[in-house]
Amino acid sequence: MFRTQDELYSSLIERMSDNGAGVFDRHLVQTLAKLSEQGLRLVVSKPGDEPNIGASKIGGAPDLPPEFDWPIRPRDPEEAERCRKAALTPDDKLRWMKPEQRQRFRAKNAALSEYYDRPAKLPFLAQLNFAQLNPHKEFEELPDTGMLYLFYEIETQPWGYEPSHASGSSVSWCDFPTDLLERTHMDDPSLTNELSNFVIAPRALSGFPIVYPIHSEEDEVRALALSFDQEDEYAEWCSDQQEYPDHRLLGHPNIIQSEMKSECAMVAAGYNCGNGVPHRNSESAKLLKSTKQWRLLMQVDSEDDIMWGDSGMLYLWIREDDLLARRFEKVIVILQCS
Repeated sequence: MFRTQDELYSSLIERMSDNGAGVFDRHLVQTLAKLSEQGLRLVVSKPGDEPNIGASKIGGAPDLPPEFDWPIRPRDPEEAERCRKAALTPDDKLRWMKPEQRQRFRAKNAALSEYYDRPAKLPFLAQLNFAQLNPHKEFEELPDTGMLYLFYEIETQPWGYEPSHASGSSVSWCDFPTDLLERTHMDDPSLTNELSNFVIAPRALSGFPIVYPIHSEEDEVRALALSFDQEDEYAEWCSDQQEYPDHRLLGHPNIIQSEMKSECAMVAAGYNCGNGVPHRNSESAKLLKSTKQWRLLMQVDSEDDIMWGDSGMLYLWIREDDLLARRFEKVIVILQCS
């Protein structure tokens, strides 16, 4: 990865000189390099013991202010009924399973049915200590104090393409003294052994600044009208720069399916994008012109014990003005996978 835009430009020029001669010129390479953005690469430790209270981390139990209200998701009768039916699946429909696997399958779905048939706490996913990650105020748009908390419905994993999916995630920021935070466990009575995956093994997070190239799916690259060979060569170069797990704070996203800013603009306005981004009326057309207001706040990759869909990623998006005003509750969480 690259510490500066100049390093990125040099790497792209070298690649195009070796593999893309006649496909790219220096002006196009320079344009692509200028579209890059600085962010923080978030590096995780191996899962293990809980980091110190107040440390940035994924998984484990959150370190919360004493008066913090743990976010609650509403009752989900449709999911409860789906799980209830799954728990009653007859043997002939599960004949590919061993008897002990069928027993675990039914026990888990029975527990899930009970869990979704009432409001419940959202599972904790991550916390970011900005005093740790942004100590020198290198990223002016971020706070340099306080803690960002991310809670997410780990079992159903809402995609984020419709407004109702917002109930499956919660993002908040609390500017509270670290030494007064309290490690707080979920303590939900329905979290039996069958639902143990609701609590992710803790791993510490650290960060260092790098420059992320813009993805070929972004509108700014589409506007360059790259030829098939140019887009293919650039996408391959971008892929070669990836390091996994690819957790990020700010910068450009590592897109798996398609650009997400349009989806964010539409979902925030109340539109359902389950069948793609609607373009049918003047209001939606106006919203689609405002997509540049949206930017990536955080990207959470899959790991061995954290799987978003089929080896996908979670993306946290926020409007620029909401970020500057610290309105982190406005974040939209989107899941993409292959």
